[in-house]
This record gives sequence, structure tokens and C-alpha cells, in this order.
Amino acid sequence: GGGVSQEASDGESHYAGGSWKTWEDYEKLEFPIDSLEERLTCLKKISQIAQNEGLATHIYILSSFHAVATGMGLERFSLTCYDNLELVEAFMDKVEKYNRLVLGKILNETKIDFIVLDNDCAFNNGLMVSPRLFEKLWFQRTKKTIQPLQGKGVICTMHTDGKVDEVIPFVTKLGFSAIHGIEAAANDLGEIKKKFGKKISLIGNMDIVDLTKKSPAEIEEETKKMLTQGKQDGGYAAGCNTLVAKYIPVENYLTMLKTIENKL
Repeated sequence: GGGVSQEASDGESHYAGGSWKTWEDYEKLEFPIDSLEERLTCLKKISQIAQNEGLATHIYILSSFHAVATGMGLERFSLTCYDNLELVEAFMDKVEKYNRLVLGKILNETKIDFIVLDNDCAFNNGLMVSPRLFEKLWFQRTKKTIQPLQGKGVICTMHTDGKVDEVIPFVTKLGFSAIHGIEAAANDLGEIKKKFGKKISLIGNMDIVDLTKKSPAEIEEETKKMLTQGKQDGGYAAGCNTLVAKYIPVENYLTMLKTIENKL
């Protein structure tokens, strides 16, 4: 991708903007085709082990909206949407072309049960772009990518940070089974459940910032609240709003898991 990382004062590598700027960058952009066979061999082994153990196999796919917004950097991406939308769309087409190539090989050679489309596309107050522009950029490209998956019975889910009430109508229209994230800092889980719970399953909600900074007793109460709001009428899987970070205190994470187990 085009994301640039830098080492911060904590010694960790963090995203620090994008490098995709011009048509020249677009022409130079190449994806790692040569390593596909090696990765596919690894996936086949994992899939077979999972099947033998009665487990599901899933993969992550970086969606074009997220890939290009990150590859350009959000400020440049936003300005380019106004100044040179054709360049944004060209990058998105190249990303989805690669996604379709990878998925085609996977579908032909091994078995997966579901995918997670990684597609951060929202802030805490709504979509990163207008709903109209989001539809123009993302909808048809994604539809073309996931249709072969749906035709093979692969379950499609999507992840995004931020406020999801503008996102979910697009996701349900494409036939996704679930959306992950529903972060507490941006969403009222109970309201989202009432509004969309009959159309799509919800996954997540526990904010990893809270999980990192609050006490085990506070985590227990947050988890109980999350479960009360989410589990009514089914269609909800409790968990974190994003990937579980290594800096989360183990005691806090186990408290969340134990509370979920006890409440269910």
C-alpha cells in the first residue's frame, strides 16, 4: 500500500500519512503478485487444519476506499476527490482489480467460510465523504468484487471505525451479513440495534481505549451495558471495536470475556 510509517516516541511504528500523489505514482503502483502462490499454499494448510477442528476460515481484504484514503493520506485524498476525482477512481480500480485476482485464486484453490472487508470509511460524526460520493466511489466496485464470493456461499462482513448509521444502508444493500466495529465512542449500540438489527448482524462495540485505561470493575459494567443493548432479539456478537491491541491489560481483557460468558 501507500501508507507511510514512522517510529514514535513510544518506540512503536505508527501510520504517518500516504505516498500516493500523482498519476506517475499510479503508473508505478504494483501489487505483490509473485508472492500469491506462497500465501495461497499457507492459506490451504490453515483452511485444512480449521476444517479438521470444526473451525471456520476467514481472510481480511483491504477495500479500495480504505486503501486509497490511507495510501494518499486523508487530507490529500479529500482534496483530490474535489480536484482530480479520476485519479482517486483509478487508484480504487487498481486496488479492486488486485482484490479480484486474489479472491479468484482463493475460490478456485481452497475453501474459506467468510471474509472481513477492512474498510475504514467513517469519522465519529459520519462518513468521511458525502453519502453520494461514497456510493459513487465504493458501491459498484465492491459489488463486483464480492459477487463471486456470494455466489460460492462465502459470508461477507465489513469492518469500519466511526459512526455507522450512514454506512449500514450501503452494506445491507450489497448483501453483507454483518458489520464490525460499532465503536462506543461514536455509536449508541442500542439505537443502532433498533434501527438496523433486523437487517444485519452487529459485531463489536467495546472501545479498546476504555479496555486499556479503565479498571476491571469499570470494564465489567461497560460489558454488561454492551450486552444488554446488543443481545436483544439476537444478531449480535460482543467484542472489541477493532483489533485487540497488545498494550491492553490482560486482566481487563479477561474481565470482558468472563463477563460476556457469565451474562450469556
